[in-house]
Amino acid sequence: MQNEIILFIKSKDPDKLKDVFHKAYHFIPNDLWQKENEQNYHALVHLIFSLLGVYIFSEAQTHKGRTDSM
Repeated sequence: MQNEIILFIKSKDPDKLKDVFHKAYHFIPNDLWQKENEQNYHALVHLIFSLLGVYIFSEAQTHKGRTDSM
């Protein structure tokens, strides 16, 4: 999975990234998953990139509004 994320970063293909995160979410036991809680998604995305050593800025304010992650 780590290599897939790195390939996404190099190719900048959002569909590849989406597939990787869907695979990662499948490892979370159903008892722990709260699909309706958007904060879980934010935390996992931030954690995955941080563990890969990729700088990620969450809840970034831009001139167009707030973005979840940059």
